[in-house]
Amino acid sequence: MLKEHGKVYGLKKITLIEPSEPALRRALSFVKRVVSQTIEVVAINKCIPDSEEFNELSEVTSSTPIAIHLFSNILDIWTFSLRGLAKKVAGYAKQQYIVCVGPAFRENSRISDFGEYFQKKTIFSRFSQYPYAYTETHHPYGCETMCFSLTSNDINENYVEKAKANKFIDDYSYVAESLRGIVNDNILNAYNAIREKLTDADSIFIQPHISTDVPDIVVIRPKIGVLIFNVCNDITNAEAQFERTEIYQRNLYNVHLRDVFGKALLNPSYWTAIKQAVFFPTEKDGERIGVDENKYKYAIRIYREDILSEDLISKLNLSWENKYFNDDLCKNVLELITSKGWHSYKEGDESITPTKRQRELAQSKSVEQKIKGVAGSGKTQVLAWRAVNAQVRTGGRVLVLTFNLTLVNYIKYRMGQVAADFNWGLFDITNYHQFFKSQANNHNLKPYIDDWDNETFFEKFKNNTIRYDTILFDEAQDYRYAWLLLIKNYFLKEGGEFVVFGDGRQNIYSRQQDEHHMPRIPGMPGPWTQINDNSNIAFRIENPEITRLSTLFQESFFDYSEPLVQQSIMPFEQFYIKYWNVGKNVTAETLCSNIFWLLNEFKLNQRDVTILSQTCSVLRNIEDVYIKSGGKPPITTFETKVEYDRIQAVSKWPKSDIDSIRRVKKVHFTIDHDGVKMATIHSFKGWESPTVILILQTEGSIEDDVYNVIENENSPALVYTAITRAKRNLFILNLGNNKYHNFFTNSIEA
Repeated sequence: MLKEHGKVYGLKKITLIEPSEPALRRALSFVKRVVSQTIEVVAINKCIPDSEEFNELSEVTSSTPIAIHLFSNILDIWTFSLRGLAKKVAGYAKQQYIVCVGPAFRENSRISDFGEYFQKKTIFSRFSQYPYAYTETHHPYGCETMCFSLTSNDINENYVEKAKANKFIDDYSYVAESLRGIVNDNILNAYNAIREKLTDADSIFIQPHISTDVPDIVVIRPKIGVLIFNVCNDITNAEAQFERTEIYQRNLYNVHLRDVFGKALLNPSYWTAIKQAVFFPTEKDGERIGVDENKYKYAIRIYREDILSEDLISKLNLSWENKYFNDDLCKNVLELITSKGWHSYKEGDESITPTKRQRELAQSKSVEQKIKGVAGSGKTQVLAWRAVNAQVRTGGRVLVLTFNLTLVNYIKYRMGQVAADFNWGLFDITNYHQFFKSQANNHNLKPYIDDWDNETFFEKFKNNTIRYDTILFDEAQDYRYAWLLLIKNYFLKEGGEFVVFGDGRQNIYSRQQDEHHMPRIPGMPGPWTQINDNSNIAFRIENPEITRLSTLFQESFFDYSEPLVQQSIMPFEQFYIKYWNVGKNVTAETLCSNIFWLLNEFKLNQRDVTILSQTCSVLRNIEDVYIKSGGKPPITTFETKVEYDRIQAVSKWPKSDIDSIRRVKKVHFTIDHDGVKMATIHSFKGWESPTVILILQTEGSIEDDVYNVIENENSPALVYTAITRAKRNLFILNLGNNKYHNFFTNSIEA
């Protein structure tokens, strides 16, 4: 660890304590290979004492003012005194850093007890998670850390340890047994029964977190399929369990897995790749269940005797190969469950440095706070820093919510740039509606459309909802007041950290605002904290002409305006801002030709280009022509023309199916794509792009022209959002929109 961080050169002495002589020799050999000969290395072949006096280790001393203590997989051993070790550590040096790591025990933690002996400590890493990650064979394992610094030798002499001795548990039965008393016994028994019938090539997971979905059991059999398996302990909730299981299956298709839902719409046989089952441990048959089998005809019903039968795997429909569950789909499902792992500081970007104000706001505290900043001011990056700092500070789970579904990947991208060590598995990053639906489903609730605004929807389960140490909101101006109140009341721990980030000028959904043109936040009156010393500086925008245009746009179309401030940079290439009114009744072929001309004329890298418009109608046709004309398939937030035409021709619920395709496209949208990006302005809000080509549709009746848009889709807030997505180059193609024509003609040089 010290070598990785380039800190080995500062060491004066290393003391190794190990009761096993062979292990001590190995450790000594390894350490001497890593450090220079000038560093003193002392090896002590002793056990850590079981008494509080620690006289047996009197030779362990320090001659330097700074000491680092590493306790790896040792504090969970019950044969020595934690109190004695705490006393020894407390008086060891003036400035000390204590790093404790070991396996996670859900209820019994010697690591936590050891940390509690130190009253005046500053924690810099703390978490306990099971499962923490998975081995190459997909076997789960847990991990707990408690890392802190000390400048005081005071310890809590009166602390009473809470951990209880654990009996020895075989590693491969530990999954179920370590959760006994935490997870329902019927779920654990079903897990063991199914696992015994599987092969080494199969994988089984108990209550895995698939984003915020938590099914009871998931089974993956290569070349055969996936099984979503839920347990119904109370038959009066049977229908809710069928509904819950079906939603988990559907979410895999239309949220979590990319492109599978579109394939399933074109070929319904793809639906057979992911199966669903409900287990009734109290029932010998289905006589008392009372749910019409035709309503949930695709759900497998498993009863009390079935779970112990030799043909259980056959009953679960996991015995026959399915050509639609190919190796790629199997790999994608496995990665979805097992990929949440450790983020190393080496994966971050140390060149991204915060301003003094941003650094202050990135510090995690148990407060409620409102932070504002203009487009490009660094709101999302500060949110990313704060999210990581919050997890390190609390050791608990962090919830990051956005309204725009496409921003989920952008927030992950920004968090990935943080040069820090953290565990991805302790962050839930999603949008409000998806979070609401998943939590409702986890509690067997079936929400209706009006329930989004029901601020007491989870009242019945207020003592059972997951509670987060920290909740952060991106783009707070997109939320309704009731949504913020619901999240705060039912999902934030008492005394937890609740922070919102916003920009009132990007109020594209016309939400209610206060007298300062900012969103109303529950229980948080008063002014917003500015994200920078000058709240209007736009770090994102490198082209000063885009900054000037954005300021002029505010002055021309908003009731209030605050001029954007251009950051001082030295441009090393020429930037462009151009405007053309190409008129109404233009075809997708003509627009596509214009786009190819822009790419060639201005020597644009396709990877740096995003094409935006108010609606999908024009973009869908452009994408189709673009690909047929030889362009590299773009990444989009909407359905292809082929999918759209197919749905219109055969679907019973075309709007629902189209919405489902758009949802999964938004979830997996990213700018990390070699081709151009295409998105509606709504979907791209919060993102940024070196080059934006804005296709400005005109307001009017859709019956007159399919490329027309309604009034709400032609608002100044939406157009302002679009032009402030561009970092370097902005090209506007106006399809006869008279509302903005004079402004762009007069404001942009020909």
